[in-house]
Amino acid sequence: MPKNRGLISGFPDHARRLSGMIDNDDNLALSTVVYQPPQGRDVRALSLVSNTPAEDDYVSTIYWRPDGKMLFWWEGGDRMRRMTCTTPWDPSTGTVDQTYFGSTKHGLTANYTFWFRRDGLKVYFADQVHDGFIEFTLENPWDISESSMIRHNTDFNGIANWMDTGGFRMLWGAKFGDSGSKLFAIDLSGDDMRQYSLSTAYDVTTISYDGLIDLNANGGNPAPIGFEWASDGSAFWIVDVTNDLVAKYTVSNSWDITSGTVTEVQTFSVAGQETAPTDITWKPDGTQFFITGLHGDGVDTYNCSTAFDISTATHSNFRNLNTSPMCIQFNNDGTQFIYCRDITSVDSYVYVVDCSTAYDMQSTLTTTAVLLTTNHWDRNITPTNVNGQTNTTYLDGIRAVTYSNNGTKLTVIGARVDGTDHIFQYHLKSSNDATSYYDGVINLRSYSTTNTDIKAIHVSPDGTLFSAFDRATQQIVTVQTTVPWLLGTRSIHHTNLGKSETIQRANVSVDDLGFYFFEDGVHVAMFDKTRDVITIHRSSRPPHRFDSATFDVVSEITAAWLFKNEDQQNTEGYLPAGEANRQLRVFVDDINAFQVIYPPTGPEIYLMDEALNRFYRVPLQLHT
Repeated sequence: MPKNRGLISGFPDHARRLSGMIDNDDNLALSTVVYQPPQGRDVRALSLVSNTPAEDDYVSTIYWRPDGKMLFWWEGGDRMRRMTCTTPWDPSTGTVDQTYFGSTKHGLTANYTFWFRRDGLKVYFADQVHDGFIEFTLENPWDISESSMIRHNTDFNGIANWMDTGGFRMLWGAKFGDSGSKLFAIDLSGDDMRQYSLSTAYDVTTISYDGLIDLNANGGNPAPIGFEWASDGSAFWIVDVTNDLVAKYTVSNSWDITSGTVTEVQTFSVAGQETAPTDITWKPDGTQFFITGLHGDGVDTYNCSTAFDISTATHSNFRNLNTSPMCIQFNNDGTQFIYCRDITSVDSYVYVVDCSTAYDMQSTLTTTAVLLTTNHWDRNITPTNVNGQTNTTYLDGIRAVTYSNNGTKLTVIGARVDGTDHIFQYHLKSSNDATSYYDGVINLRSYSTTNTDIKAIHVSPDGTLFSAFDRATQQIVTVQTTVPWLLGTRSIHHTNLGKSETIQRANVSVDDLGFYFFEDGVHVAMFDKTRDVITIHRSSRPPHRFDSATFDVVSEITAAWLFKNEDQQNTEGYLPAGEANRQLRVFVDDINAFQVIYPPTGPEIYLMDEALNRFYRVPLQLHT
């Protein structure tokens, strides 16, 4: 419930008072600050806040947790820091206890502004380079550690090229094993199966290389391309694309090909149906297995009279997919399977096929193509060409695709434009459903070519309205989501509501550097670095609806109110505004970020000085 309510009283002229309510839980109180020194109002001097960022770290955004016990800021263009305070809203009692390196984890290198959902489980970035919103999910509320931050729309900085010191560039098949603690991959160029360990199950960022086995030396299979493991890790089956056969291997140590023995014990020819087999997958009960192939462009089904015994297999049917399937994996109940195409197609799609009858290739099949790239802004582009330039981070073909055990992640092995092979992971909204790939992006550039400097972000409390301030045009762009908190460009989850009018101060364009959305969704504040003035604007639209909005200047805070004396000590007092006193200003020209907070003592403004990398605090005692 709102606290500290009261009526604003004071001077009758509009320049010196604003009629309305005082409510320390919303942002209306600050709108009562005026640029003339009213009697009875004590505006205290700007004070330096201790425990500020180091010199030259360039802080672009600050954000307080609603209870004042945590302070977050974006620093140095590539990292976010968290400070936990023993006394709310007092950084002098704080300790920096977490740092998220966005450049290392997710390639975030611009000066981002960000906004947390009030439960701390979502954080949204406004990208000044690409002009849009990026959504992250946090595994734990307010936890910005690298293991907690999940960026839905990107890769994990493709790592397969350095997992093995020897390197390899012909990765084809890849599947998890041992409850996600192992990853196995086929290297077609070396006839090898390679084994990796994951310290965190199914998280390829935690991967390390264990070793390999030469399948050519162990069983005379020169071209392994696809495989499947037994559920207990005691055996695996490989597909030989050259000899057109399936071979079964047993291992003496479960889920381990780097120790003990690996022995070929069985083979089964599929040459009568497919002369270029690419992958195998089993029905969970072992009564059927499925072979994809390049020659027939489809899937062959085989029945086994004895479960998992390929010597008892007979061909059942063939289903043409009218493509060149490289791999195949079913979801948990067999009503859907995924595959990718032959790498020679330079195809960056994952194909999702729904089966009207589980595991029945003769039933009605419905195919959906999902385009995956490592670019997070426009998924409807040619992967090798962005603005006429080749981008080496784009997928240039997918060789293997697989679900994690619980279906929450989609893992692909893909070639890149630079010729290297990498492993990428994508998060899914629905388990074992690649069509629910969660990209978590709104691209504002698709609405306007003039969005070049997104400066601030605001989200309505219900998560349906997302707004961003475009410094280039000095307008606010507003987007409405069809599902609360759901972003995305792969599917249509949002609509463009349009822009506001240009935000101006006294009919003069504002040379701003700082910009802040009030939580009431009506007021915005801008710092004019030329005039050293913070101006409070009120929107003409309903709360959180900034489309087509016009703005009134309702109050100002000038540098003349807050100044340093000659010995640089903070003092209280007032000097008339004017050029004669500009040397006394304390805003230092370079306010890069600020936020309004509401501690029990009353509203305060936190300012961030870009030049000195220091926080300042302006307490405001309102006369009521």
